Amino acid sequence: ELPLRIKEQVPEGYIYIDGAYTFKSQPIIAEKGETPDTTKVTKQGSLSVVLIPKMLLENKLKEKVIQEKNTPATIGPTDALTAKITMPAAIDENTESVTMALTGEIEFTWTIDANKIAQSLVGTKKSSFNELMATYVDAIDRAELVIRPFWVSTVPKTINKVKIHIQ
Repeated sequence: ELPLRIKEQVPEGYIYIDGAYTFKSQPIIAEKGETPDTTKVTKQGSLSVVLIPKMLLENKLKEKVIQEKNTPATIGPTDALTAKITMPAAIDENTESVTMALTGEIEFTWTIDANKIAQSLVGTKKSSFNELMATYVDAIDRAELVIRPFWVSTVPKTINKVKIHIQ
């Protein structure tokens, strides 16, 4: 129940990764219940949680996974990630930094600038299309060039005649 309550209280712009917390339990307190044959048991503790600024996590993941901090990509939901705090052994309200091991799957979506691609294609020969698209290898899975009429071998020289369709 605690992880669910943590997620409900995460402020805008921050991310909580499952497992990024430390719970310190205090001794159980047992008292007489309302009737002679019952006992009231109270369990208390303190919970310290690591919240990560979303932009910091995105930049670190980009840096580690795609090795380019300025790549125009966004990360998908972080719900599938789990964290294990490796240093310090336990955290509290005085902890200033932590080292965590993140595991799980996350989806990256590359942002494709269709206008930039169109501008780079203007006036180029059909034969150089594959070489040009190779520069977008991280962002584009498949690219196809269609020039009409079919016997023309050069992309039009004006950008308004170049159409980019992204699927």
